[in-house]
Amino acid sequence: MGAYLVAGTMVLLRGITGVFDAFIKKIPQGISAGLLAGVLLNFGWGVLADASMHGAHSQLSSSSTQELAP
Repeated sequence: MGAYLVAGTMVLLRGITGVFDAFIKKIPQGISAGLLAGVLLNFGWGVLADASMHGAHSQLSSSSTQELAP
């Protein structure tokens, strides 16, 4: 529990002092946009992979139940 309190205090101090804002303003906009694009691309690939797995699973399960039906 002590680590949570220390981390929370550090985040609070960072927010109050404005150190984080000054650091973020020094990062070029192109780099921050690229970082955001990388995160969103990774998320999007995960969604597509999950959707394709569910689609393949539903096709397999529906074809197997049709074969078993009289």
